[in-house]
Amino acid sequence: MTEPRESSEIGPTRTMEQTETSPLKQSDTKKNWFYNILYPVNDQEQGSLRIIILNFFGFTVIVTIALLVQIYYGNNANAPHGGVASDSYECSKIGIEILKKGGNSVDAAIATKMCLGVVNFHITGLGGGGYMLIYDHKNLEVLDIIDFQVTVPHYLAYSKIDTKNEGLTVGVPGFLLGLWEASQKFGKLPWKEIVAPSINLAKNGFLVNENLVYANSYLNSYSNHNHKLKELLNSLAEGRNITLPELAATLELISSNGIKEFYNGSLAMDIIYAVKQANGNMSLDDLAQYQTSHSELLQIKFGNFNVLAPGSSSGGALLLNSLERVESLDLTPEESTSNIILKISDILHDTYNAFLEKNGADPESIKSIASQVSVTDNEDLYVVIVSGLNTWLGSQLLTESGFILNSGIANGGINHEARPLSLATPVIAIQHEEICGRRLILGVNCFQGPLLKSEGYAVIRIISNILGAGDATIAAQVLTYALLFNNNISTSVETPRFFIDHVPRQIWLEDMHKPFFNSMTLEKLKAFLKMRRIVPPYESINAIDKTEDLIFLLIMLKEITAVLLILGAFTAHGFDDLKQVNDADGFNAWIEGEKQLKANVKQEENFMKENEIESDEFVDKYNKYGKSFHHEKHYKKAEKPKTLKHDIDVNFSTGSKKPKNKDIEIVGLGGRNTKEKYESNYQNQNKFFEKRNKKNFYQNLKKIDLSVPPKNNTVLLARYIVHNVDWTSLGTLSGRTPTEGNPFVCAKAMSDGPTNSSTGIPFFYLSSLDLCTQDSQKFNKVSMLVTLSQTDYCKDNDLDPQDPRCAKLTISGEMKRLKAGSEEEKFAKNALFSRHPIMENWPKGHNWYFAKLKINQLVLLDRFGGAAFIDVNEYLNPPTNEQN
Repeated sequence: MTEPRESSEIGPTRTMEQTETSPLKQSDTKKNWFYNILYPVNDQEQGSLRIIILNFFGFTVIVTIALLVQIYYGNNANAPHGGVASDSYECSKIGIEILKKGGNSVDAAIATKMCLGVVNFHITGLGGGGYMLIYDHKNLEVLDIIDFQVTVPHYLAYSKIDTKNEGLTVGVPGFLLGLWEASQKFGKLPWKEIVAPSINLAKNGFLVNENLVYANSYLNSYSNHNHKLKELLNSLAEGRNITLPELAATLELISSNGIKEFYNGSLAMDIIYAVKQANGNMSLDDLAQYQTSHSELLQIKFGNFNVLAPGSSSGGALLLNSLERVESLDLTPEESTSNIILKISDILHDTYNAFLEKNGADPESIKSIASQVSVTDNEDLYVVIVSGLNTWLGSQLLTESGFILNSGIANGGINHEARPLSLATPVIAIQHEEICGRRLILGVNCFQGPLLKSEGYAVIRIISNILGAGDATIAAQVLTYALLFNNNISTSVETPRFFIDHVPRQIWLEDMHKPFFNSMTLEKLKAFLKMRRIVPPYESINAIDKTEDLIFLLIMLKEITAVLLILGAFTAHGFDDLKQVNDADGFNAWIEGEKQLKANVKQEENFMKENEIESDEFVDKYNKYGKSFHHEKHYKKAEKPKTLKHDIDVNFSTGSKKPKNKDIEIVGLGGRNTKEKYESNYQNQNKFFEKRNKKNFYQNLKKIDLSVPPKNNTVLLARYIVHNVDWTSLGTLSGRTPTEGNPFVCAKAMSDGPTNSSTGIPFFYLSSLDLCTQDSQKFNKVSMLVTLSQTDYCKDNDLDPQDPRCAKLTISGEMKRLKAGSEEEKFAKNALFSRHPIMENWPKGHNWYFAKLKINQLVLLDRFGGAAFIDVNEYLNPPTNEQN
């Protein structure tokens, strides 16, 4: 008989079933979860677990009640957030710091935009104009729309505008007044504190990015008024730290004295001087009387969203009208891609051309290159600023105060407020009737460079129209996919897109971006549309899709895509930097190929001219970095060809023969997806040029005998003199006070090549400390004199140096700095150092660089009876001695 156990082992309230390992009778307590929580199976659980569960339950009830109160009584269910999105990582960081210091979205947006005027001074800055949209999401209210677009000077308003004259394209800048008014009316921090970071950046320096260096390709080489800008851009090198002391001093003046110096003081005088030097006509009264405009609000419903944009001179009306028309199509995701493209392209062609016609703008000339900033703070105040110089490098007039002036007047379409038309526009879209509903930020802007950085996030959509209606086209497609078709933002952005221009039934395809347009879609489209292929870089897009506290951020710059998924509300750590994603190798390969292509095309044109090759077709839409340039040319032999050995259609995009697909014309460069593909394209295209270029450059050097002065041939005599002298008298116009504008002469070592090679081109080794070099950098018009008396010829033939038969040659032109590391620089170095070995040991700290004289005129005095003018082309491509 088993002894009964102690009651402590079984317990007074437990049954036998409770003590069995596998009870035959299941306990009823398992059916009551609440009973099991309150009365656990043992005393140890009963003590601690009950306390935890009950505390958690009580906390949950309290939080639920609080949330219900907030939803019922509160205006905003969002937790505190803040973020800055711009085209520059460095500038976004400045905006974030302003938010951390207690500034609001207006303060941060202004600080970021001022910074962009420093690091991207070729796109935006004090000399430009733009638009600002300020929206209070708490109260669902637009606080202001500030139109600070440039205005037409009073004199030009009553005269015909000549867009070929740089000075006449400059509008009265509104950038500074627009930001100042917003700061005074809506900002929290002092003006000085907002401007200070940009002053430090200009004074202490910043790293030059690739696209700032590449802006050099937009310089007008024929202009006589952009020498100061040429000097600045030619000194840039990627990755170098650059300071802008003149701009830093200007910003300090603005920081201390506000806007009065710009519109009524010394800075105003600098603007007027720069414009008048370029044959413009702007007065101090134009600057003093400038006023911003507070634009009307345009608003439409697009799907379940309210879309807001400014009216006035912006492109807001174009975009919203396009969206309304697209929505009226009742498109569905089930429709074929080709049908969607056909329907949307028809509408966009109509709205774009109607918009330009209504506003009196020329579709061939209108541009709106800009940069944008979007900011949100913990009060849900959204600010969008879109501003720019209208084109890359604006009017190309760099003021003494260190900023570039705009070219806004070239757009035409002047409205009743004397503001030219712009396609740029800030846009905000909010899901209507739902404060916590979906909010999409979408930025479409011109290609700015390899890096696009976003800090935190912002709930503003920015659409800056750059290439004709290209951005409205992109915006309409992305918004259709995202909002009407309810796709996620990644799918909407990555879907293949197309561009339009003012030509009916013609589209430009982004078909080098995965996913591609499939062959069936292309087959259907080509039956109705003329298709052209546009190549990278495509327009950049940064997008954020937010619903409540779930945020999907996508940043896309050409084929670079970064996707970040952020869950939960930001705390103070919400301002931490986001890691940048960049396909640097692939992009760098593209950049180098683009530069080489443009050089090759130029060489090909010269080659055609020199060898009497005619062109059957040449589509002259030369685009620099984003616009299209049709490089496909069809060549035939002229009646008297000299050296051309081929008679085929050459596609300079890939170095191949005619493209197989005759329905899609090849435009620009081929390849997109990988670094290898980029590099292979350019290696292929350069095979054709490499042998020919070498032959073209050196073929005449070996055939010309320059050992003795040729008789009865002024061209060869000029080449003889240039090749056989080692120095020249270089004449400049002084750019220095107090002798500014006076003639100045100095002796300069020169060489047109090593002793066994002659190019006829004078090469120089210059220092920025040299007075003649300083003069040529300010007034780039120089002349040089060389004479036979510098050789032994006159002495050996008993000729007095003043005897006209002791020939004298005057060469006039412009000094051009050679690109560091280029083949031409290597040739110049060999040419000069082989003749002047001491040069190699000259002090490195004197900022030496190689340059050449771009020849405009040659005058030879070699006989009695007057001087002879020598044709420049004949001089650079002289006959051989046998031909002579």
